[in-house]
Amino acid sequence: MYPILKKFGYLEERRAPSNFPKSHYYQTATAYNHFVGLHSLPYSQAWITSKRENASINKENEFIPWITYPALDFLKKLTLNKLKVLEFGSGASTLWFANNCSVVKSYEFDLDYYHKIEKQVRTTNALIVNVASQSRSTQDGNLEQDYIPLLSNDRQQSDLDPEFWQYFNPAEFSKSVASEIQNADLIFIDGGPRNFLMGLASEGAKENTLIVVDNSDVEYVRLGIPNLLSKGYVEIPLSGPGPLNPYEWQTSIFIKSLESIRS
Repeated sequence: MYPILKKFGYLEERRAPSNFPKSHYYQTATAYNHFVGLHSLPYSQAWITSKRENASINKENEFIPWITYPALDFLKKLTLNKLKVLEFGSGASTLWFANNCSVVKSYEFDLDYYHKIEKQVRTTNALIVNVASQSRSTQDGNLEQDYIPLLSNDRQQSDLDPEFWQYFNPAEFSKSVASEIQNADLIFIDGGPRNFLMGLASEGAKENTLIVVDNSDVEYVRLGIPNLLSKGYVEIPLSGPGPLNPYEWQTSIFIKSLESIRS
């Protein structure tokens, strides 16, 4: 091992470029720098734990939302125990919200996943709704015209199972969640027809509702973001690493009023 490290310069002292302040440069062996960096980065231990357990958990083995760590840090700074959460796409985030927030209602759009997660989330302040249990008519009915292009994008570009579109009734669904959107303090979008859901949230949420959209760096997901921006929301993109994934991605927080992030 020693000859290999030496050959590739990992044992050489690193020298600062000319005219570069020494206080901004570590003049130590490269291998040492890499070792220290791997084990001292703010999220490295949490990420390693999540990979080892193959679950969206922190280094204390507690379930956390599968979003970027910077976005999770943002949410932790809020007065969570007062918040009513409406979630689209359930999972580890449902468990985390149930443990930290006043109440959480989650809509799950994957039939198989619903049966798995529903068994784990059985608390007095959490409820998971199986969207497939609703009407199996796909007629748009009296759905507002503005939502139709959003649904078209969802049908063409989302990774939802084709079977989902056989039972999903967008007009009926929008009516069933209207009051919940209006009463929610935080709306979390991490599943389902995301463009359509962003459209519903942008129209129906109250002034100080906080909206969280995961994977907001994905081109398909960004198709629904203009609806939020046009209603006065400001996007706070929070990029970085997160549980499980071997790459960085982006989770965005949308606010319209500063009251949504004040205690």
